[in-house]
Amino acid sequence: MTSIYELQASLKSSSTAYLMWFFLGAQYAYMGRWGLQLLYWFTFGGLGIWMFVDMFCIGSMVRRHNSKILDKIEDIAEKQHQKDLEKIVAMSK
Repeated sequence: MTSIYELQASLKSSSTAYLMWFFLGAQYAYMGRWGLQLLYWFTFGGLGIWMFVDMFCIGSMVRRHNSKILDKIEDIAEKQHQKDLEKIVAMSK
């Protein structure tokens, strides 16, 4: 099972994603989407069109990625909280 700390470490930063996009064209690699990254490189950023569109989409890509991770963190924390409550109830009996 993945820990909360491992999940927190996999959160991404929009500014880093933009830097990867601007200097290396590697925003998809940063997000862990290697298939799209290879397609992006082999089409030269969709001959510039895809590159231009990504300039406006990177922020939402990062938010979507982080949202999935934050949901997992919340689930783990909720389960841990439930276990802690059950322990407290068991100890009070």
